[in-house]
Amino acid sequence: MGHAYTQFGLITQWRAGDVVSAGGRQFTITGAFTQSSCQAPARAPAPLSLQTSLGWGGCGSVLVVQGN
Repeated sequence: MGHAYTQFGLITQWRAGDVVSAGGRQFTITGAFTQSSCQAPARAPAPLSLQTSLGWGGCGSVLVVQGN
């Protein structure tokens, strides 16, 4: 499983098919979804999963962008 970090709110304008690099590897973005940060993952884990908070609350919404 890959891990990468972004600054708050900077996971923007990515589309399925975009290629990103993390940890010396390349991944193709496959999709994105939102969910509550206090719930179990809404989808199966992907080799790359980037997330950012969409609000300031402790259990607020997060945007999750996944890639293979």
